[in-house]
Amino acid sequence: MIFDELIRTHGISTVPAAVPAAVPSTMPRAGLAMSHPVRPAVRPEPTASGPATTTLAPTTALDELEQVRRSLRQYRVALGDNLAEVVGTLPGAAFGTLVAELLRRTGYTVLGALATTISGSGSASEGLVSRDPLGVERLWLRAVQLPPRWMIDRSHLQGFVDATQLAGLEHGLLISTAVLTAEARTAAARLGAAVTVIDGPRLIELMLQHDLGLAAEFRVTVQRVDPGFFARL
Repeated sequence: MIFDELIRTHGISTVPAAVPAAVPSTMPRAGLAMSHPVRPAVRPEPTASGPATTTLAPTTALDELEQVRRSLRQYRVALGDNLAEVVGTLPGAAFGTLVAELLRRTGYTVLGALATTISGSGSASEGLVSRDPLGVERLWLRAVQLPPRWMIDRSHLQGFVDATQLAGLEHGLLISTAVLTAEARTAAARLGAAVTVIDGPRLIELMLQHDLGLAAEFRVTVQRVDPGFFARL
């Protein structure tokens, strides 16, 4: 019954159709006569200058290059997400060591070992760093590792400013896996040079820029046609 209903719905006849001998390739097989006529294949006509040609929309190398760039941007975002996940699960002392290595790669000098305090919500590594190799311009560093989706509020920022002044320094560098609240960000902007804040997204961006915690999977050189070369011929 179901098969008969499908036959009636789709206009399929079980009566074998007569197939003309002249055009066997353009007609359906016996037992499957279609409800609409089959159009013969249209072949391009030959031109006076030569064989017939078919014009297709060309895909240029520039189009392919843009696709490569788009894919690389998407991969970089995914790589940053993976990197943030790993950094967020590091032990407290290891996170302090990571921050110290990042500072060295960005031109800072870490003056001595960092003191790490571990609590139930995360860890904090503190110590002296310098913007110059001689250690003249000193800053107080606090590297704070917090659970995912935690935020640094204004009170935490003010506590760091107080610790910096207590250490007898005018400038502080706060690095954290967390993100500042809007209020804390406004307060940091008002403090100006007194405090520099590197939050979670900026921390990952710096690690990507300096290849910190990354290994080369493979390297590819993407080439393009050089019009200047042909212009010089």
